[in-house]
Amino acid sequence: MVFLSCTALLLYSWFYRALPRKSRYDFIVIHGAGLMGEELTPLLRARVDRAYDLWVAQGRQATLVPSGGQGADEVISEAEAMARYLRSLGVPDSQIVLEDASTTTWENLINSRDLIAGLTEEDSPRSVLVTSDYHVFRPAMYARAVGFNADGLGSKTAFYYFSTAFIREFIAISRKYWWPYAVIMGLWALATVAIYALAVLR
Repeated sequence: MVFLSCTALLLYSWFYRALPRKSRYDFIVIHGAGLMGEELTPLLRARVDRAYDLWVAQGRQATLVPSGGQGADEVISEAEAMARYLRSLGVPDSQIVLEDASTTTWENLINSRDLIAGLTEEDSPRSVLVTSDYHVFRPAMYARAVGFNADGLGSKTAFYYFSTAFIREFIAISRKYWWPYAVIMGLWALATVAIYALAVLR
């Protein structure tokens, strides 16, 4: 059961990454991750670089939304650290809007959705969520659940880190959507008891 679910998630994540993207986005949301002091980790820098490359490729018109609050062990918010890096790449302040209150992926999406809604009068602005490739499926799934119309786009993750990170993602998704597993395990337990009872009665 777990093996099949992991395999399905891996295949779906790969398929989702391969889907064609819109020609232009109005907002590019960058999901945060842990920091090294006030600096980006290689993992987070890869996300910001991916967002920056997309911003450049689409004509430098979109608004970049670094999304991430300040953890208990962090000296600045993840959003501020990402914004500093974007400025160093030449992105003007006028095209950077920080979402610096979130502490979970779920909060990233709700806060970014509400922030974007307050920045535009469009009914359905075109948004994309940039995160690591192993993580891209979960934000896309959560976004749909909270009514945030956004695509997902993943940055490359170092091979040595991918397997551990992917397992963590599987656990996070399973905890959020635990009921299918509970139903299957319940049916499995009932079937086991029934088979045992029939064997004893014979």
